Amino acid sequence: MPKIGIDATIIASPRTHLHAGVSRTTVEILNELVKRPDLELVIFVDAELDPPAAWQLPHVKIVPVATMRKVVWNFTQASKLAQEHRVDFWLSMHPHCPLGSSFKRGIMVYDLFPLEMPETVGPKLHWTMRLALPPSLRKADVAFCISEYTKKSVTAFFKTPSSKLKIAYLGPGNVQPPREPSSVTQEELQKIGVEFDRYFFALSTLEPRKNLPRLLEAFAKLDEPGLGLVIAGAKGWLYDPVFARLKELGIEDRVKFLGFVESEAIPALFAGCEAFICASLKEGFGIPVLEGMLYGAPVLTSAGGSLAEVGGDAVAYFDPLNPDDIARALRESLQIDDREAIRQKGFERAKQFTWSKCVDDLLGGIRATLS
Repeated sequence: MPKIGIDATIIASPRTHLHAGVSRTTVEILNELVKRPDLELVIFVDAELDPPAAWQLPHVKIVPVATMRKVVWNFTQASKLAQEHRVDFWLSMHPHCPLGSSFKRGIMVYDLFPLEMPETVGPKLHWTMRLALPPSLRKADVAFCISEYTKKSVTAFFKTPSSKLKIAYLGPGNVQPPREPSSVTQEELQKIGVEFDRYFFALSTLEPRKNLPRLLEAFAKLDEPGLGLVIAGAKGWLYDPVFARLKELGIEDRVKFLGFVESEAIPALFAGCEAFICASLKEGFGIPVLEGMLYGAPVLTSAGGSLAEVGGDAVAYFDPLNPDDIARALRESLQIDDREAIRQKGFERAKQFTWSKCVDDLLGGIRATLS
């Protein structure tokens, strides 16, 4: 029975907008890992986190730690903890690898956007990755990439041997039953904040990589009475241009920003929309596209990064740099005759991406490294 130490200090409280992206991914992977009684798990969490009751199992040990500056902690204190708890393998749920040689080590690599598109992230994130990722890739025995696109990016950017890189596709971020469109009432949507009879839906942190100014420009080209654009997601980095573009276009009354939305409201927003839109320039995986299919919405997305790996032939694509092409995709989605066929195609495609399969891939890589 391998003893696996997991650095899960990236997890934020589920009741805050910070519980997204890597934080949510880490929780979902751990929820699946703890179901495997043939493993011995030591989960390191931030001292301020209240771990889920579902993790309180005989084969799971939870260790609260005070990380303070996480990157420094990962390179120094993490290795001491790994040796103290005698782990066979250390899995960092982020791309920072601890020092030490008495145990095997793996890291998660989600994307290289801070290096590929530094203008879309804050300077702190850019320089943290620039300085910390190269030594982490050298020291790690295995690096898990969340898509073929990310794997190719790591190989090209750092010349990392392909044999060290393993793909572990993710699952959905919100695991709830899909809603039938007919079950979603206007009153329910109004309580969430939707003010339109019909609407396009986007689920996105407000930051440059999500390409929202071009989406707004594309939507402004449509002239459909009663049709709105609803965007759910918290403010991230450099979000002021989004609101500046909204004002320039003069469509403030046609666009609703919901801010951070509780998970319970997500299925209704997907089921009630005309189509779900992911306008990102690039994604390392594309959980929102997967969720769009899982919840039965027609999905329109950029083909940037890994999004075509996730959507396959079940979604419609557009050029994220061309507002006219985004507008074309929006108009065509309004003309779909057989929405039920689109729903079923999305459901089938979404079945290929589960947390169980993700964990199988992770454990396959871990066991191969330990053998």
